[in-house]
Amino acid sequence: MLIIVTAIGAPACNKSKTTAQNSPTNDTLPRIVSDKMRFTESTYPYRDGFIVANFGSSELNPLNLEGKGYLLFLKETTVTMLIPPDGNLNAPRGMYERNGWLFIADVGKIVVYNLNSLNVKPQTVWFPKEDVMVNDLAAHGDTLFATVSNTGRIFTVNIKDPARVSREKPVKYINIPGPNGIAVAFGKLYICSFSQHGKPDAANVVYVVNDLKKPVPEKIITQPGNYDGIAVSDGGTKLYVSNWSPAGVIEIDLSTKAVKKINLPVEVTGPADFSLWDGKLIIPDLVKSRVIMMKMP
Repeated sequence: MLIIVTAIGAPACNKSKTTAQNSPTNDTLPRIVSDKMRFTESTYPYRDGFIVANFGSSELNPLNLEGKGYLLFLKETTVTMLIPPDGNLNAPRGMYERNGWLFIADVGKIVVYNLNSLNVKPQTVWFPKEDVMVNDLAAHGDTLFATVSNTGRIFTVNIKDPARVSREKPVKYINIPGPNGIAVAFGKLYICSFSQHGKPDAANVVYVVNDLKKPVPEKIITQPGNYDGIAVSDGGTKLYVSNWSPAGVIEIDLSTKAVKKINLPVEVTGPADFSLWDGKLIIPDLVKSRVIMMKMP
């Protein structure tokens, strides 16, 4: 049985993505939710549900500066507003949360909200002016990694003091073509590549950095794609990666490098920054403004 919760319109305008805590009691899956969603780019586990990032823009533009971005909270089939379109978010993408501080990748910046004091204006970490497509976030200790797709750069930001993080300057870490989704697990950094020119080429694959102190990106697979979201299995033996070319989700066995396609309950157009949580995939379909929730096969 496939449950569909339809949209009623957008509002007027690696804790990691693999953490499993306080799982929802309603286990009827698969489920498709689109209520209040408009250009849904990212999901992130939070408390007993998920934060869902939406552009909210007039048209699908990942570099829009309309200030209509917003965050929803999704629990089972119930969707509520977490952060309304307050003008601080344009095209919110990858997220990272620690101790109530939510870091959100956006156009040319990272926006940081205190989830315990949402009435307080968020902080902003600004990137160099050419680094506009800040895409995804992941952390190792007090180091936050941020991908910037248009310049091929990955930066680090010191988040030891999140209450004063706006003082921090992003530091260049490594370069790969079109870095998109990113995950940290078992002391390694995993990175997806998404072509900035349409058709992917040999450089648009999935990478790993095995030594964070001496970073050298190495290819895990050689099949080109427009790879977007990424998550690591609990045991660190498998990667799950979303791809726009062809659209879907794949599983990569890290010991054999074998690739297997995951059968999704519906066709997707733009599988973006998904979560792997409690044996479930929570996949935002950016183009169709919806979230697909399914059990791992």
